[in-house]
Order: sequence, then C-alpha cells, then structure tokens
Amino acid sequence: MSAISKRLKRLVVERAHACCEYCMSQQHLSPVSFSVEHVKPRQLGGASTEQNLALSCQECNNHKFTKIDVPDPLTGILVPLYHPRQQRWPDHFPWSDDSIRIIGISPTGRATIEALHLNRSSLVNPRHVLHSVGRHPPADALEEYCASCSRTCIMTTKRRAPASTLREVDAAQGKPTTPSACFALSRVATFPTAKPGVITDEGDFIGIDASQCGTARLC
Repeated sequence: MSAISKRLKRLVVERAHACCEYCMSQQHLSPVSFSVEHVKPRQLGGASTEQNLALSCQECNNHKFTKIDVPDPLTGILVPLYHPRQQRWPDHFPWSDDSIRIIGISPTGRATIEALHLNRSSLVNPRHVLHSVGRHPPADALEEYCASCSRTCIMTTKRRAPASTLREVDAAQGKPTTPSACFALSRVATFPTAKPGVITDEGDFIGIDASQCGTARLC
C-alpha cells in the first residue's frame, strides 16, 4: 500500500482549487481539514495515483467510505458514483436557482447526492450565509469547469480585465449573442447591487451582464 507523497497531495489540492470535489465546500472556510481520498478505494484495489485521487471534505469522505456503485433514487438501478477524474461536475450537478442546493440531473448525479448527502444541513446553512456575502459558489472552481468551453469570456481569461460587456467580447470574436445558457454565469454571486459578477484575486468586483452571454450550451 503506497503512501501519498506531499507533492501529490499538493497537486490534488491545487487542482481542486481547495474545494471538495463532491460538495464544493471551500477548505479555507472549513473548521475541519480536507482529505486527499481515493476515488476507487484502496480496499478495492485503488492506486495512490494522480488519476485516482480527489480532494474531499471529511463528511463527504465519511459518507463515501468504500462505495463505488449506489442506487439511483429515481429508478433503484445501481449506477457509478461521480468520478472527479473522469467526469465533469456540471454535467451531473447544477446548482439550484438560489445556488444553495445541488441538483442531480443524471443517474450518477442523483445517486451521488443521495449517497454522500450533498445537501445536508451542515452544508446548506453555510451556503446561505456565504452566498449572501458573495462567497458561494466558489468562482475558481467554476472557472476550472468552464475551461472546456470554446468561448472566451470574463469568467475565464478576462477575469482580471476591466469590466466590459460580454456583447462587446462576442462582437470582437464575430460570434452572435444569444440568451445565456452558461452554467457559471447563471450561478455567480449576486451582490447588493443585484448585479452578478466575480471577485478578482485583488478583491475587485467585476460585474457581468449574464443575459449577454453568447454561449449556446452549458459550459
């Protein structure tokens, strides 16, 4: 049984932007340390390799334990748990409209929410508080999940740029502007101005007009 090196642990934490890869809790806001866990449990032959490791809060890790396949609560059919290294979080778990509850939109998503209790009260209550001050959902993790989106927008490379409308970005790229279907832009924080946006590393607020997002599909 091989130990996980400090270098590998650091890679896992940085890759996850210090967020639980199941419930999206933020490590720096947690009173309990997060764990580098084996997606396929060691008891079932899982290796301590980059592609079998994920960052998990302690509660998700405890609920997951050695589970791999669990019943879809809608059909009762056994399905695989969400695999952070092989699947994309937004493909299975969009946020509710108020960004407080995780919604399962696939058999794996529904089964993982049920098995890991991703909407447990110890998560939902802090989400309310953090969302009210613009600290939830975690913007860095959303940017990572939008990395495969072919469109350049403020949520990614232009995050630190002076605020400009997404319509102008679309025009510069020669792309038509359509109503937003972008996962990240529809779930970013709402501030007292009622204008959605993101916080830069320097603490600056960049407003985004989500209705002008040109993305034609979920990121």
